[in-house]
Amino acid sequence: MEIVFFHLLGRLYLFLRYRNIEKRKAVLAEKYAGFYSGAGSDVILRPFALIGFLLMLVFIAAVIYGAIVHGIS
Repeated sequence: MEIVFFHLLGRLYLFLRYRNIEKRKAVLAEKYAGFYSGAGSDVILRPFALIGFLLMLVFIAAVIYGAIVHGIS
């Protein structure tokens, strides 16, 4: 079921981003190995990866701040 969702989302994403058919086919073949589901999963998973990275940075900053303010015991 999720493959169908990613396929449709990838097709929609590439259609909206690249209106030229030749350019869309070239990007699909080059970047996503010819699979629309790869483009769809990229659209969905990229924001989650960014949020996870930012949360990790906040956690590291909080640990460093706590170590500086309260000292290392």
